[in-house]
Amino acid sequence: MNITLQTVRDSVRDVFGRDSFVAGFIKRIEPSDTCATASINADGVMKYNPSFVEEHITCKQDLFCLICHEMMHPMFSHFTFNSGMLENVAMDMVINATISILYEKPSGKGSLFRRLYPEMGIEGLLRPDSKKMNCGRYGRLYAAFYECYGSHGSLSTGETIQALKVLTPADS
Repeated sequence: MNITLQTVRDSVRDVFGRDSFVAGFIKRIEPSDTCATASINADGVMKYNPSFVEEHITCKQDLFCLICHEMMHPMFSHFTFNSGMLENVAMDMVINATISILYEKPSGKGSLFRRLYPEMGIEGLLRPDSKKMNCGRYGRLYAAFYECYGSHGSLSTGETIQALKVLTPADS
């Protein structure tokens, strides 16, 4: 599948409406073999790996997950944070939980994330519907996003980064 700016705009507008401003967060699309999955920069240039898309984007819901995920990085001002491993996990967790819960139908309940990430460990934070996360080190953090979302408030990206710094051993 070739992802174009029109593909992105159609996918986003189908969910957010024809007059939505959010489609404007992505300004250009570039296929890139050097990008492992997909990425976006502060200027709104989204890059994607054609092999990744060919293998993992199997339906309209997966495409929405991918596009919306990248679009939310500039929407949530994530370029103000450092880009270390824990920061990236925190930013992606905030985004994936938001997409999976608030956009349950268009994302297929986070269908792409459920297939890409394991049910345990730090990467388990990036997927909804993981029963195995409850008993581990990250259980309460996971519950704050995927099980209690909206009823107890949610953590900001900065708070999530700090929680991961406390929960994750320095040698990880």
